Amino acid sequence: MMIRSQRACRADAMPPALPFTYVVRKPSGAQLWYFRHPTLPKAVRIPGLPGQPAFHREHSRLLSEAVEEKAAREQRQDEASIRWLTEQYQASDEWNRLKPSTKVSYKREIGRLNEMVGDLPFARLSKKNVGQMRSKVIAGVVADREAAIAKRKAEDEAALAAGRPVSKRKPPKPTNGLRTGDLFKSVLAAMFSWAVEQEHMDSNPAEKIKKLQRRKDVESYIPWSEAQIAHVLREASPRVRDGVVVGLSTGQRLIDCVLMTKANAFGGEVSVFQEKTGNYVNVPATGPLVELIRRRVSVNDPDDCDRLMVQPKGTPYSERLFSDHLRDELDRLGFPDLSFHGLRYAAAGRLLEAGCSLAVVSDITGHSSVQMAEKYATARERKAQAAAAMEAAAAKIEEGVS
Repeated sequence: MMIRSQRACRADAMPPALPFTYVVRKPSGAQLWYFRHPTLPKAVRIPGLPGQPAFHREHSRLLSEAVEEKAAREQRQDEASIRWLTEQYQASDEWNRLKPSTKVSYKREIGRLNEMVGDLPFARLSKKNVGQMRSKVIAGVVADREAAIAKRKAEDEAALAAGRPVSKRKPPKPTNGLRTGDLFKSVLAAMFSWAVEQEHMDSNPAEKIKKLQRRKDVESYIPWSEAQIAHVLREASPRVRDGVVVGLSTGQRLIDCVLMTKANAFGGEVSVFQEKTGNYVNVPATGPLVELIRRRVSVNDPDDCDRLMVQPKGTPYSERLFSDHLRDELDRLGFPDLSFHGLRYAAAGRLLEAGCSLAVVSDITGHSSVQMAEKYATARERKAQAAAAMEAAAAKIEEGVS
């Protein structure tokens, strides 16, 4: 028989039929029952003993309140989480105003965020936290790309060893992940800015974080010269030539050019919806574009796509696919520094040469400011002036030699 000290008290295990309770037996033999739940700051004494109606009524009341408080606490915790905030953002008017293509990229970055810290309270996020998460995103992108490169190399080596042709798909290229990291930061900054406006957050922890990748300045895009334009239109494959004509004749971004349809071209104009600005502009159809429109409208094949820019079999171009095809053609023709975006310089320059004001150029090309349109429009002029200066210098050198 166990001998107890006169001063000792013993707490027995919780009876299975009475959850969250325990009993303390005094040396005198008296039983004191307590209710202890994680939602309570301390245990609560239950008057009476098990079996007595008053005891069970009080126990049921305490248990019911504890369960309700637990559910409310979980709800409050969930509403304070980053995952809850991202769900609210994606149900907001701010989100609905985004372009479909933008939503796709935003969802991808929001998914990365939730995967890392979705269950944590968003109120605790700091600038340092955002920077650390961006570093993780960059490291993950680099690792995934390296794995893809290694996999493709192994597949090609296996194909060669087996005497099979290697894949014609372009192999993945190494990446530093900075572009994805900056996009991740930009998405967080946009979402937290909305959260501040909605008074969910007091401040935006991603607001003043600098981008890692320097934004391409307009000067980094090389404008196409008239000689380069003529050479590409003469030597490039038809699938690329039509796209160059559309880009040069309208001065629009590639995404807007690939979406232009035959229905957009009527009355000597091409009606363009600009994805970035959300505006419609009417661009006069001149020169090669008139011939392209006439040729595309005359196609009566029921399987033919209604786009102005199509592949040889009539299927529509995606922005990425045309960009790849153009890149291949420009490399083949010896113009590795040219890009589709450089056509916008050429188009802006032609508009200025035709007597259009900078405001008109800005409206047509869809630039947010006249200053940006001026940079585009004058870039080709500076390139021509530099070429003329070089020719003049070479002529003087030849005169001196002779």
